[in-house]
Amino acid sequence: MIAYLGDVKAVSAKIKEFKIHQIPREDNKKADALANLASTFEFISDRCIPLEFLTSPSIGIADQILQTEENPTWLDKIIAYLQKGILPRDKLQARRLQYRSARFCIFKGKLYKRSFSGPLLRCLRPEEAEFGVPKVIISDNARQFDNDKFRLFCSDLAISHHFSSPGHPQANGQVEVTNRTILRNLKARLERSKSEWAENLPSILWAYHTTSRIPTSETPYSMVFGTISVIPVEIGMPSFRVSNFDKEINEAELRVNLDLLEEKRENAELRQMAYKCQVAKYYNQKVKHRSFLPGDLVLRKVTLSTKEPNAGKLGPT
Repeated sequence: MIAYLGDVKAVSAKIKEFKIHQIPREDNKKADALANLASTFEFISDRCIPLEFLTSPSIGIADQILQTEENPTWLDKIIAYLQKGILPRDKLQARRLQYRSARFCIFKGKLYKRSFSGPLLRCLRPEEAEFGVPKVIISDNARQFDNDKFRLFCSDLAISHHFSSPGHPQANGQVEVTNRTILRNLKARLERSKSEWAENLPSILWAYHTTSRIPTSETPYSMVFGTISVIPVEIGMPSFRVSNFDKEINEAELRVNLDLLEEKRENAELRQMAYKCQVAKYYNQKVKHRSFLPGDLVLRKVTLSTKEPNAGKLGPT
């Protein structure tokens, strides 16, 4: 139909003046009957509609060639390193690429990932794979995401759009939270004899590694090994999976879990980002909006990171 429309437009451009009138359906029963392949109208005497089948289009249709540009993906860096040994200039990024590329190989010009279960897994580019409509989109606060057109796009496809809260950490918050949790558990175990903390530390670390985290909904142990650990309680009082343990099936399942480990980590990262957005939204509801003008005097809270190094003991606190 596009080709016929283009031909009509080309012919109409050569005509000086013409008018198009829409004929109501009740005034054009023959065309309506032909479109619906009907044969019950009163004006049809032989109760049949003549049809003509064209073996070829009545107009010439030029072949259309669609060209698609391949956008750079994470596959290109791995392929460039495996084929030519090209690494990023950043030493940290180069080390990560070397570590990640050890699980990949190139076979007949295609990139494959070595799986723990045996077969090679083909790596597909975005244009080769089919994706559905996402349920949630998490983006930063840039203007290309915070505008009417993008909000209309998300609403038409029933996509929930969340903004990530900007963070300005003064230190490694995850390390501080982890250390605080370990110290709190040690204090609970060592109420009387505090000198035995070295003997109790392995059990505390095991409890921490096998406890599910709220932001990721996963345990640190499962994020490393890809499977859920067996806790000592399940040995003393056998659970269902311990009672029905099969060594061969368990080995096969462990290899499958290792193949899906990277996807599991990506899902945990998405849940963690969504959790941060929920916390930021809850916190922002309690924040009172205040506007300041240039030159206004404000009180600044002094912390270890904002304190002047030469303030001394009499400096602001």
